[in-house]
Amino acid sequence: MPTLTCPKVSSQRALKSIAIALVVLGATSAEATSAYRDRKAPTISWTAPVAGETVSGLLGDASAPKLCQVSASDNYGVARVIFVRDGSIAVNTETATPFNCKLDTTTLSDGTHTLKATAYDAAGNASSTTRSIVVTNATPTPAPAPAPTPRTTWSPVGSLPLTDAQAAALVTRKPEIRSANAAANSYVPTDADLSAFRSATDQYGRTPAQYNKLMAYVTGRSGLTSPSTDDLIQQTAQKWGIPEDWVRAEMVKESRWNHSQLGDRRTVANPLLYPAHSRIAGTSDVWESLGITQVKWRPDNSVGNGSEPLRWKSTAFNLDFYAATVRYYYDGLCSWCSTGYTAGQQWNSIGAWFQPSPWANSGAQSYVESVKTYLTNRTWAQAGF
Repeated sequence: MPTLTCPKVSSQRALKSIAIALVVLGATSAEATSAYRDRKAPTISWTAPVAGETVSGLLGDASAPKLCQVSASDNYGVARVIFVRDGSIAVNTETATPFNCKLDTTTLSDGTHTLKATAYDAAGNASSTTRSIVVTNATPTPAPAPAPTPRTTWSPVGSLPLTDAQAAALVTRKPEIRSANAAANSYVPTDADLSAFRSATDQYGRTPAQYNKLMAYVTGRSGLTSPSTDDLIQQTAQKWGIPEDWVRAEMVKESRWNHSQLGDRRTVANPLLYPAHSRIAGTSDVWESLGITQVKWRPDNSVGNGSEPLRWKSTAFNLDFYAATVRYYYDGLCSWCSTGYTAGQQWNSIGAWFQPSPWANSGAQSYVESVKTYLTNRTWAQAGF
């Protein structure tokens, strides 16, 4: 068998033949010259993201907020940069600067992924660089809302009350300890109820808000669903800017938190003008004060103007009416109060709910001392309350 011998071709001649072939195939003379002469690979490095960076959404696109880019150079120019991810999955190819990796990370699973960029020159020389990223697109579990802060101080003199909704949002829900209050706790005054309250007039022809401008904010609409008695006390304290433990203690004094409480027995000319459950059978006597705060009312509206019948139908209204009255004194709105009265008197304003005139009288002071004792002992939190 004859032996075939291939002629030796120098490497220089081989490269020249490749260059001629490139021209025949349509390459420019510059590209062909580059291929003929070039044996040096491009340089390439990541500009962004940094190694291990947590990313989300779109990367590298013109509309993307996050940069994904490499820097590449070559002695004869970079022909293209090819981006792949996770080994061999194509992402995009760039033929001109900037060399951006255009990746939609929302199509990827959360976790670590690898990006690879390979730069090529016209001669086919190539260099690669990789970068790991951490994709996080899942909506994070929101942090729990901070627990409402108890109202422990008086809001400044002249402060407007919070809205019912604002106050309700600050309530820490508590279990019911006075189950008999449930119906009144859940009663929400109707528009007709509130219209009757606001249009009522006292013996001088004044509406509740004309006598005490804060009565315009009394609604009895706590914004709470199935509230407990403590929930309503908190909502009242938050709305009106009165320390909630002070209100709790005063309600121990007034009714031991029983909304069915009856108080202030009085002989009257016509008991039939009073609600049936406040009349004392076989007498001409009635209980004038009703509800958790013992709102007192008389048919001529000289006391408790407009509060009947919401004072006993609705725990929230009863508390709202009480707090508007206490703030009336605290905010310095009482034009008829006697010597010694000024705005900002905390305990004397509490005492004024019992008896405002003369200001800081002995009966009111005795009342305040009882409330202070209940506050110190936290009676409402004791076993058996």
